[in-house]
Amino acid sequence: MTDESTLTDFLEEAGTAAESADRETGREPEEPSQRPQAGEADGRENGERTAVEPATGTYAWGKHTCSACGSSVDRVWRDGDAFVCPACKEW
Repeated sequence: MTDESTLTDFLEEAGTAAESADRETGREPEEPSQRPQAGEADGRENGERTAVEPATGTYAWGKHTCSACGSSVDRVWRDGDAFVCPACKEW
């Protein structure tokens, strides 16, 4: 190998990487009929998605008023359903 190698010098022929991985693990290659269909991989039989609860912010910055002490602050943290200043937050 020379110092002037390119990435294509290291590529294997199409399919040989997957075949060599199958040989190393000792498993047979999957037939298309054996691959999971839509909804099977995650255990859903009917293919419907379940509702995901959106993420809830725990921190906010800007002009805020602490719900606990009423002071005007530029950083607040979520404490239950309210935003409070760092001094009022139970850590």
